[in-house]
Amino acid sequence: MPVLRLRGQLLPLVYLDEQIGQPRRALEADDERTVHIAVLQVADRRFGLVVDRVIDQQEIVVKPLARR
Repeated sequence: MPVLRLRGQLLPLVYLDEQIGQPRRALEADDERTVHIAVLQVADRRFGLVVDRVIDQQEIVVKPLARR
């Protein structure tokens, strides 16, 4: 499994195209060799999600609602 070293921690990399059953996009001659990785955290697990491009970025914090 490929990993990314980020701030001294190893993050496993997950390829979005593989997860949704899409073929990996072939690089064209004029493509940049840039890899876009979104670092995600679910509960206490962090991982890098490899995507083709990033359109916009936002930081989102999800908090549980209080019981009533």
